[in-house]
Order: sequence, then C-alpha cells, then structure tokens
Amino acid sequence: MTKVSSSWKLNFNDSPLDDFIHKNVQDEFIDQLFPYGLTCTPQASSPMLLKVQLNHFSGGGAAVALSMSHKFADGATIANFINHWATVARCGSPINPCFISSSKTDNTRLPDFIVNDLDKGNYVTRRFVFPNSKLQELKNKVIAMGSAPVNPTRVEVVTSLLFKHAVSAATTSSGSLKPSNLTITVNMRNKFVEMYPETAAGNLSMYGVAKMDNSGRIKLGEVIARIRKAKMELEGIKDEQELVQKFANAISNLQGDLYYITSVCRVPFYQVDFGWGKPVEVRVRFPNVSKNVIVLMDTASGDGIMAHVQLPEEEMVILEKDKEFLTYVKDN
Repeated sequence: MTKVSSSWKLNFNDSPLDDFIHKNVQDEFIDQLFPYGLTCTPQASSPMLLKVQLNHFSGGGAAVALSMSHKFADGATIANFINHWATVARCGSPINPCFISSSKTDNTRLPDFIVNDLDKGNYVTRRFVFPNSKLQELKNKVIAMGSAPVNPTRVEVVTSLLFKHAVSAATTSSGSLKPSNLTITVNMRNKFVEMYPETAAGNLSMYGVAKMDNSGRIKLGEVIARIRKAKMELEGIKDEQELVQKFANAISNLQGDLYYITSVCRVPFYQVDFGWGKPVEVRVRFPNVSKNVIVLMDTASGDGIMAHVQLPEEEMVILEKDKEFLTYVKDN
C-alpha cells in the first residue's frame, strides 16, 4: 500500500477575512494562507503530495488552503476530494471516487518542456471578473463577425478575448511580434475510447494545442474555431501513452510563446461545505515560476466568470490599461 505524504497546519491570522477577499493582487499577502507559504511543489522530486492549512481570522471567518500535487490530481479530482472531505466532516454520505487500474507497468513520460518551462521570473497575478451580460455582448459581437463556429460558449469567448489581449500586451512590451499559440486544458474522462466517470481520480487532463497562423491579426472567431479543432483531435484516444505522444507531436514544431488556459467553470468548488456554509470566495494561487497562465472559474453567484491571470509584470501593466479589453471587465 502506497502512503501519501501530506502536511496539515492550523494558522491564526490577525487580518480580517475581508482583506483577503477584496485584495486583487496575489502576493505574499495571500501566501500567508497556505502551509509554510508554499502554494505548490513543481519539483518532480518533491515527496509532498498534499498540504492543507486551516486559517482563522480576527473578526470571524475561516479559509481552507489546499495545495495538491499535479502528479496525481487535476482540477476535477481536487474538487471531488475537497467535496468528499467536507461531506464526511458533516457526517454526510459522500460520492466515492473511482480509482482506475492500469495494465501498464511503465511510467508515461511527459515532454521535457513541461518541466523545463518552469523558469523563475517577475510574474504577477490579477483577477478579472467578466459578468454574464458582458460575455453575452462579446458573444453577439463574435457571431456578428461571421467567422465563429455555431453558438460559442462563455468560456470560448472569454478565452479568445484573454488570449488576444495577452498577446497584444506582450507585443507592446517587447516591441516585436513573436509567434504565439494557445494551449487549453481538456478533461479527458469522456474523450478516451473507454470513457471514465467524472468521479475518476487522477490527473486525467491534457493540453489541446490551438495553433495560430498569424499572431499579429488574432480574430476571436478564428481562436474559437481552433479551440474546437484542438478538442476534436483528442477524441477517441486509446490510452495515456497515445495521448502524451499526440501532445508531444503537436508542440514539437511550435515556436514563440505558449499561453496556458484552464477552465474549471462548472467544477463544484462553490459547493464545498464543511458545516460552516458554502464559500463566499474561491481563489487560485499560482507559483511564481509560471508565465502566461490563466485559470477561469465561475463567480460565487454564478453571474459571470472570474479569470486568474498570471503574466510578466510589464505585460500585466499594459493589459490593465487596455481599454478594449476592460470593456468586458467588471469594475472593482
């Protein structure tokens, strides 16, 4: 039986909870909520797979900060894990995870660049909230352009918007145009030939690559079409080895910058209830080793999408002043 290495910590914080909820900047201030200030362990050799810290605030309120290794968990697994834990804490009847056995004895090797791309840099993270009303405006605009696939989703239109304006910020910052491509995280549970249930535990996600022909003239409808094409290319994959090989082939000839966008919209993070009530805010914290990373999730009320965006600092300054981009962002 394999023992999972984990760490638990209790923390009493002198700051009120509102200071953390209303603070847009993610820095050491937010890191106080995580065990030992660590939000993830990107090193492949790290033995720690799970860290949890329970925080109590002056004036009331609590926050549970969880850092789980991507070696064995994707967003769906993390959400299922914490919901299962919370249900047990309430003496409820949780939905048990499905553990999938494999006939393979060798480890599937990911392309080296996934590990080597973790370079230390001066990156910053900001949150942008896109109300559903603004997303509908954007959707109507994309449809009117005539180049978008039928019925683009909220996630597709906001993904295309973020990609276009992040690339524009990078171009303005560097003074030159570099090739840029988009990678999207795809839940593979219903993509394999042998489909897995949504309760299947593990890191069962993979990147789909949306290649852009011309980074200088990015059209939102074209980005959406490339996103759908990338997802379709992952249909009917036989096993994990074929999946990794397909991804390695897709990125082997890519040049320039890669932008990683993950959506956990509809993933039930806001359903977590330890008996204190459901969360008023769910935050994502990136390690300061990743650039061009964006995570999309529903707002607490379900009336929009919140984007956690991490970019080089100079590019973020430009994005935050981009009037066209800010047209669709809720005022703080």
